[in-house]
Amino acid sequence: MVATVIEQINQSDLPPGTRSHALALLALCHHDNGHVAVSWDTLQSALRVSNPGTVRRHLGRMQAAELIHYSSNGDGIVYVNFKAWNGAARAWDLPKPRVGATETVDPTRG
Repeated sequence: MVATVIEQINQSDLPPGTRSHALALLALCHHDNGHVAVSWDTLQSALRVSNPGTVRRHLGRMQAAELIHYSSNGDGIVYVNFKAWNGAARAWDLPKPRVGATETVDPTRG
């Protein structure tokens, strides 16, 4: 999967600096699932960027290019998922259940 993501990064329309940062971010990911969970400071250090706004800009470009999804919940941790690992099996791609498609269970019945 890593080779696939490297190819996606290199073939993307991202600026060269963002491509370089995407490859550095890929080096941080868990190779079984494509997840990264690091502090903003660790990410800035890994990307060799001192300005948090610059890191956010590069992450935003990667997200707009559909390479990653990232978020931070205000806990000082950045959560990144490389989309190549998710493929077609992403939960949000699964069909939504129909309203009323579930059965009501009566707890008084045995």
